[in-house]
Amino acid sequence: MNSQNPNFLNASQLALQLAHDIRSPLSALNILADVCRDQLSDEARALLKTAVFRINAIASELLVAQQHHDASLDSTCMVECIRDILAEKQLQYSSQVGLVIRTDLSLVMESKVILNTSDLQRMLSNLINNAVESLPTQGGEIRISAETKSNYLLVSIKDNGKGIPKNILPKLGRRRISHAKSQGSGLGLYHARTLVESVGGKMVILSKEGYGTTVSFQIPLNLLSQ
Repeated sequence: MNSQNPNFLNASQLALQLAHDIRSPLSALNILADVCRDQLSDEARALLKTAVFRINAIASELLVAQQHHDASLDSTCMVECIRDILAEKQLQYSSQVGLVIRTDLSLVMESKVILNTSDLQRMLSNLINNAVESLPTQGGEIRISAETKSNYLLVSIKDNGKGIPKNILPKLGRRRISHAKSQGSGLGLYHARTLVESVGGKMVILSKEGYGTTVSFQIPLNLLSQ
């Protein structure tokens, strides 16, 4: 098959096309199920609804899988992503007196990382929330920095909050392990670590009680797309 043919769909494009095209007949089936509900037995109606649900789930999984497979976030998007989250958090915590959030993105060079925008934003949001929650009620500072290394992007979130005890520090990033949060589940750090490691990266947490915490993660560059 000729990959130069404009009508040719590779596996990636085909997955997206299938996921998109499935939506229309699914909508029709949903409408039909509602219209015919009085003519169908309870078992038949339940079977139809289950089939529609399963097909819809398959289409969603195709889209999600392909988004991760094709994930390649360039440097401009990375910087914009971090700035968007920063603006969101400054608004979210505007009532917290004396809180300062600083950022340094001057060392992010032209490159692409193996990650998509939504994953990076969700991870940054959770980590910044954790940093804010470690600060005193009034005041405190968070520094967010990013720089491009030879084969990875390094992002750090540093706070001058209460810090983490030595006996808790090695356990953070696991399910149900949290610190100094009455309702904390530890899922924010767990998901961040899982995501970073799933793309071949690494997350490190450094902390000292009374001095603050720094969470850093390395995301591999997509060198094949450079």
